[in-house]
Amino acid sequence: MMNNSSPDNISFSFGTLYPIMRAILLCLLVCFLGLTGCKPSETSSNAPESLKRYPLRGKVVSVDRASKKAEVDHEAIVGFMPAMTMDFPIHAYWVWDDLAVGSEIRAELVVDNTAAEPYWLENIGIVSVPNPAQAPVPIKENVAQVGKGVPDFVLTDQDGRKITLND
Repeated sequence: MMNNSSPDNISFSFGTLYPIMRAILLCLLVCFLGLTGCKPSETSSNAPESLKRYPLRGKVVSVDRASKKAEVDHEAIVGFMPAMTMDFPIHAYWVWDDLAVGSEIRAELVVDNTAAEPYWLENIGIVSVPNPAQAPVPIKENVAQVGKGVPDFVLTDQDGRKITLND
C-alpha cells in the first residue's frame, strides 16, 4: 500500500490559491494606505505662530500710493475688532493700478505683533469698482425685480387646470 501524502503527489489548483492571494494583496494594500495616511501634513504653514489672519470686507475711503496704504471703512472683524475706518498697508504692487476711492474690497487682514509693521492686507479682491462716467443700470419694469411684488400670471398643469398665484 502506497502512501499518497508524499511531496510528489501534492496538488493544488490556482482556483483555490487565487482567493488567498487576493486576500493577502488586499491586506497589504490596506496596510500601505493606512501607513501613508498617518504621515504629518506637509501643507502646514511655515508662518510664525504669532501670525493671525482675519477676513475683511470694506469700502476704500482714500488711497496713498506713495506710502502704499489705503484707508478702508471696514465691517466688524469677528473676534478681533469692531467696524471702523483705518489705514492699512498693502504690499501687493498690482493693487495700486486698480484700487480707487469708493471700491468695495474683500481681503485678508494679517496681524503679526512681532513684526515692524504689525498689520497689513493680503489676498485683496476688488468686489466692485466705482466709475462715475458709467450710466446707472436701466431697470426693466416688465421683469421681476428683487423686493417687488410678482405679477399675476396663469399656469396650466398636466390635467389642464388653470393655476394662479392667488390659488
